[in-house]
Amino acid sequence: MNTSITFQDFKTMSHHQRYKSIRLHGTYLMSRDKEEQCVMLFQLNDFYVEAYIEKSSGKANLLRCFKNSYELYPY
Repeated sequence: MNTSITFQDFKTMSHHQRYKSIRLHGTYLMSRDKEEQCVMLFQLNDFYVEAYIEKSSGKANLLRCFKNSYELYPY
């Protein structure tokens, strides 16, 4: 991947900056459905980001980052 965004950098970014970073530099891996949301999984360097997208509006309400591969279990 051609970006130097670290896990700590990502955690300190605004919501808008995080969303822009995963759209520009993240690798989409897969998604899963929840009742009113679609959770999209991205990889960005050595960590993962879940984007919780509201189905009715298409807006990303939550961007959650993690490094532990155990958290990939729901996928």
